[in-house]
Amino acid sequence: MSRLSKPFRAPPLFLYLSEAYRRAAEEDALARTIPKERREQIKADAHEMIVNYAALYFQVPQLFQHSPSTPEQCNVEHPKLIFSAFEHGPAISPEFFGRFVDQLVDQNADDVPRIFGPVIQRMAQELKGKRLGEPMGVALRILLQLVKDKHISKLLVSHSVFKPPATPMGLGWRLLTETILGHILGPSTLDFELDFQQAAAMPMAMPMSASPQRPTPPSSAVSVRQKHYSDVATGRKSRQAIEQSTKQLRQDLSHLQDSARDAVMPLLKASSETRLATLEWFAAVLKANESRAKMARHFGQDAPMSSQAALMLRFSGCASGFALNTLWALLRLAEPIPGAKLPELDPFFCLRDDAGRLLGALTGDSKLGGSDEAVKLAVGDFVRTANATEPKFITQVFWLTARACGVILRPSITDYERVLINLQKMNPGGHPPTNPQVAAELDLILGEMLCWECYLLDPHFLKMLGSFVSRFLTWLLYNIFAYLPNGASSGVFATDTQTTGIPLTAVWRAVAERFPLKQDPSPQFCCLPVSLVEDLFDCIHECMKSRLVVVLDHLDLELLINACLFCIGSPGYFRNPHTRSNAASIIWSMLQNKNHTLKVEGSSVLRRHLVPALIGLFIDAESTGQHIKFNVRYPIIQIFEKLLKIEAYRQALHSFGQTDNAVFCRFIHMLLNDTMYFLEEGMSKIVEVRHREQQGETAQPDEEEEDETPQPQQQQQQQQQTQASSAGSGSQNPEGPTTERQKLSTLKRIARQCITIGQSEIALFWLISKEVPDVLLQSKPIIPQIVGALNCNVHSLVGPKALELKVANPKEEYGFDPRQLLKEVAETYAYLASSSRGGDFVDEIPKEERYFSVQTFKKAARIIRREGLINRDILTKFDNLVAELEERATVSMMEMEDEDIPEEFQCEIINDLLVDPVKLPSGHVVNRNVIERHLLSTPLNPFNRQPLSVDQLEPQPELKARIDEWRASRPARKSARMTDS
Repeated sequence: MSRLSKPFRAPPLFLYLSEAYRRAAEEDALARTIPKERREQIKADAHEMIVNYAALYFQVPQLFQHSPSTPEQCNVEHPKLIFSAFEHGPAISPEFFGRFVDQLVDQNADDVPRIFGPVIQRMAQELKGKRLGEPMGVALRILLQLVKDKHISKLLVSHSVFKPPATPMGLGWRLLTETILGHILGPSTLDFELDFQQAAAMPMAMPMSASPQRPTPPSSAVSVRQKHYSDVATGRKSRQAIEQSTKQLRQDLSHLQDSARDAVMPLLKASSETRLATLEWFAAVLKANESRAKMARHFGQDAPMSSQAALMLRFSGCASGFALNTLWALLRLAEPIPGAKLPELDPFFCLRDDAGRLLGALTGDSKLGGSDEAVKLAVGDFVRTANATEPKFITQVFWLTARACGVILRPSITDYERVLINLQKMNPGGHPPTNPQVAAELDLILGEMLCWECYLLDPHFLKMLGSFVSRFLTWLLYNIFAYLPNGASSGVFATDTQTTGIPLTAVWRAVAERFPLKQDPSPQFCCLPVSLVEDLFDCIHECMKSRLVVVLDHLDLELLINACLFCIGSPGYFRNPHTRSNAASIIWSMLQNKNHTLKVEGSSVLRRHLVPALIGLFIDAESTGQHIKFNVRYPIIQIFEKLLKIEAYRQALHSFGQTDNAVFCRFIHMLLNDTMYFLEEGMSKIVEVRHREQQGETAQPDEEEEDETPQPQQQQQQQQQTQASSAGSGSQNPEGPTTERQKLSTLKRIARQCITIGQSEIALFWLISKEVPDVLLQSKPIIPQIVGALNCNVHSLVGPKALELKVANPKEEYGFDPRQLLKEVAETYAYLASSSRGGDFVDEIPKEERYFSVQTFKKAARIIRREGLINRDILTKFDNLVAELEERATVSMMEMEDEDIPEEFQCEIINDLLVDPVKLPSGHVVNRNVIERHLLSTPLNPFNRQPLSVDQLEPQPELKARIDEWRASRPARKSARMTDS
């Protein structure tokens, strides 16, 4: 008592009591003076006395002469006592600290917040504003000690430094700058030139007209980019030095994650209350980042972070580095979930009444099962059962981590890709710049790229991400195959889950043996949010487009291939063509990577099912609208071009065309529609560019736009905007609403995009005609369209207006290769004409009146022969076709006459002569080939938009007989007219 009443200098009071508690437990000090039978009791009494005195010192300071006496003094001195104890010597005894807090609670529970509230406040203040690599010091040691006690853990999660008061905006910013976990996870290699303490001092409710000063960092503060990655562009910093800096930064990030884990795990284990509060903190970070995930591009971090950018950060979401640290922490929490535990994850979690506390807007997202009514009908009593029990921790963490992939990882990859694009634009040749200003700008971009790669290319991060993606795909396929449409177990994984959980081999086997799955989706699958699955496939796809493709080294490729196949080929399960397209794009990206090509080409399940699945997706894209379907179809075209060079996939295409010719014909019909649209659109843009350049117009440097993978929706949006602008101003443009208003550089970009896709589609059609010409011509309704598409291309390439396409550097400027295009078109004619069904094809060529001309075909043959575009055997076939067409055209000209067709003998769609008349349910009479071709595009009656199928077409034999009789009498009527004249 007297010692506690004297002023303490060294050691600090709290440390002195902790040491006294430890010494009391040392038996050696007591062995010589105290009988053995009394030692344990004396130690217990000593411990109790020390703890009681410690509690008294904090609870009743008036008993001690030099202790603080007023509440204000206590609020200042108590944190100092605890902080000073951790600043000196060994750590505080955990047993002593725990008993001390228990004593406070037993005596007066209100003393815990009174004593430790100021401690927590000061601890948060000490942790605030730390930079990566800067020691967090005593405050972190105190935090790690405090959170081990369940009473203080409860106090911490209820404190304002853990969960700040809600505000209408700026949630992500406040979580970063005002919460204790935000202080721990805030330091990063990103978020340059932003001093969190000064920026946080800016008022949240700032009027739009205000112009606040930029939050300037202290003069001593140096960003990670400046410190570690300056002089990279000039070469003054060696590769070895760069690698060493990256290694050091990744170690710092790893230490930061260790600290975050040590702080979070006790909170998760203390009680259900602290666990929920901790998970809600992570959920709040994800919610704050939802707006950023929806943005096409977060603010440019390659530019100085002005006050306006800092303000935008508050409105748009979390800082990039803080968000990635949060994702990393969630991946570490989800890492211990083994495959054996995946069946225990609750698929109905997002339908719980309280799920919004963790999943936010995800609970209101559309479900894989379709409409809300359909989902409610499917899930039935399963939701009530889920609400009746507390969710498991592994379920909560798994769902949070899956959501984080969409709201954090996906926009982060987009930001990283933008940095790479800026780098390519700034230094396309990859050579050290000589201009000092360019070198400085390039140095900033390179530094930012390396700072991003400290995260995204970190081996441990990629390993955790790959592991989680594998487990998510396994769980997704498990919910598909493990349950029946009524929600009962299917027994597919019964043996496996009883022993080792869900082994990957069982998943592969389920897909290989049961695909395509004929049954309806299970309730466990129907209730999953669409965006949860879409975001995951988006992330994989985006990774494979960049240097992050190395994540596949940590993924099970067989599992990924099977998951992608099921997604592509199961429209009853994955209704959104965009999701299925991303799965197809993943397959295509694997084909482009030499390390993964053999895995795809050699997959037995892909050889059996990929071709039908891709054709089904190609057709389903028709319902998505003009501005989306081409992006869905483009990767399919690329995959076919690659795989149809392999015999097994050619056989699969041939087999599919034979067994399901109606679907195959719809595929060809839509492929040709796309081909006609893109090539005509692209060529028209080239003609317009040539015309405007001849008038002296040039593309200004500031007009140049980046040339990305063809995305036709950009063109559609630009046309809509221009049309709206034209309508609003009331102006008229005789050459169309869009062409004259578009910049020359925009026209060039659109031309390149359209030509690239169109030529790819022609190349695919050429390959199909080469491999399966008989299957291609099996259905007569498709033949006129094939002829029309081919004749159109011959007319454009060598017809009367072909010289309008003559521009400088067509291949480099537009991706336009007219020689290759003419070669493929001519060879397609030869392949189809020489097939066993070639007669019908040749008969149709001269009947196509819009583009067909014998002179055009003869000119094409001369050019092909002169340029040596095709080999001799195919050239001979093409020459024979031209000769036959010339002969048929002569006969056709002799039969032509000016006699009008009676109205009753005309097709009501195209007003042409009825050759094979059929009657529709609506009473209209049309040509069979015309209506069947229409039904390839849409299964609707063109007159009343009611559903219509080929089976509903009613032949009209009596009408056909009258038409044949009228046709047979034409020569006599013609002879009579000539006699009369």
